[in-house]
Amino acid sequence: MKSKIRHLAAPSILALGFALAVAAAPVVAQSSVVTVPPPIVQDYWVSISRQPNGILVFDGYAPSDAARNNFAQTPSADVSFLKLGSGAPASYDAAVAFGLSALERMSEGRFALRDDVVTISGIAATQADFLGLTGPQAPKPPSGFILAKSEVTAPLEKNYTFSVRKQGNGSVVASGFVPQPSFEQRVLAAVGPRSSSTLRFASGEPVNFERAVDEALSLLDLLQTGEVKLENGSWLISGTPKSAAEANAIRTSFSDDRMAEGGWSLALSDPAPQAPAFNWRLEKNDTGAITMTGAVPTEAFKRVVALRLGNQLQDKASIADNAPDGFITEALAAADALTLLNAGTVSYEIGKWSIVGEGDSSEADQQITQALAAFDGWAIEVSAPAVSSVAMQDSDAPADQPVPADAEASTPTATAEPIPAIPEVEVATSVAPTTPPVSNADDIAACSASLSQLSAQNGILFKSGAAVLAEGTDVILQAMATAANQCPSAALDVAGHTDSDGVASANLALSVSRAEAVINALIALGVDPSRLYAIGYGDAQPVADNDTQAGKAQNRRIVVSVRQPQ
Repeated sequence: MKSKIRHLAAPSILALGFALAVAAAPVVAQSSVVTVPPPIVQDYWVSISRQPNGILVFDGYAPSDAARNNFAQTPSADVSFLKLGSGAPASYDAAVAFGLSALERMSEGRFALRDDVVTISGIAATQADFLGLTGPQAPKPPSGFILAKSEVTAPLEKNYTFSVRKQGNGSVVASGFVPQPSFEQRVLAAVGPRSSSTLRFASGEPVNFERAVDEALSLLDLLQTGEVKLENGSWLISGTPKSAAEANAIRTSFSDDRMAEGGWSLALSDPAPQAPAFNWRLEKNDTGAITMTGAVPTEAFKRVVALRLGNQLQDKASIADNAPDGFITEALAAADALTLLNAGTVSYEIGKWSIVGEGDSSEADQQITQALAAFDGWAIEVSAPAVSSVAMQDSDAPADQPVPADAEASTPTATAEPIPAIPEVEVATSVAPTTPPVSNADDIAACSASLSQLSAQNGILFKSGAAVLAEGTDVILQAMATAANQCPSAALDVAGHTDSDGVASANLALSVSRAEAVINALIALGVDPSRLYAIGYGDAQPVADNDTQAGKAQNRRIVVSVRQPQ
């Protein structure tokens, strides 16, 4: 009987591999579940969008069910669009947590992660949130991730307003809204050092807002007093021009730029009468007598100049309210420089400073140049002292010429001690020394402690942006005068400090002027003027944070301290 041979087909490679894998696999219970990882995703991404209603919509990929379930626990989260996928970047969870933290501070926005690149955009919920998300302390993404874009705008403001108001004393106040801090700084820089701001940050500004502000500020510069403002979607320029020429320039610009068609309105008053130019001069003749003419800003300034120059000063100056910025500081430096001349003048005329005359020594020109180096634009023409005719005759006289009987009694004219160069942040008010009663160590210690305690109260207040003492300061000034007179031989430093608002050079000048105003008040209350020195530090020595109103208030201060006379 013949055998029947059955030929079987060779198994496929796939089937064989599967069989080998099954054979090699350990035997497990019938109820075991094999967990299969999610498919690998080459372009791995995830995004979270915060909707205006607060819903957080997750999209993209999560590495596991556990991760997706964890996201679902986030309040107002919608993870229905979130798919599972392997290949998430390292620190995926930390990156998503960073995005959620940012979205918590937005009214609406979006966070996205693709591979190792992170982007954030949206509208901040509050002004504090805006500054927190965009300022120097804004959070950074986890290590290993790149923040490719961060575009967070200020909170949306539906009633967008803006105003810049120029007052009669030259100070400017900005209020309303601007899109961001850099634009606020741009506005304040444009209107000058005597500016302050209550601006807040908001989005929702009109189209071409920045260009409109630039045009408005250029016209505000032509007003003596006035305001440019945006309200209810319309711009208004109102006020009093500096002169008829400025009034014509405003109207011409308004017409040529067709501003009325853009929703602008114009309301100008007749220009105020033109104030005379501010000129000032100190003139010293060859006898040492000094005459002050022209205009000065205050009576207090006159008294300080008199303290510096002494009894030889004849005051013919009048008071005017249009002194240029920084005039007091520069004029006091000029008065000090005049003491290095035998004869000559220092002046501020047609907007220019100058000193001309004969020096009291061959080094006078160099000393004056050094003393005025802190200021720009000075014209200095100082000659060496002339040789007197008497000296020429003495040197040419023959040896047998009789000597005058009074020759030994006469002495050369003493040259004045050179004044030190005026430092950038310190200007001292000094007067001729007197001989005060000697104070003992206990008196000086008690005096110093009392003045330190009174200074710490920060009770000497001024009108905003000015060196004019505010009402209500007379009590603490009287207390300071009483304390100062407990140690009559000790010199007193009266130091002025400001906050950081405005330009540093203007703050320096203001701090000096305020210190001198306090000195004038103390003199009026019986303190010997020879003991008093005014020092201005501007905003260079803050004692608190200038980012808050409370901190700025602490930094605006007068400190009176005691030292032994030099």
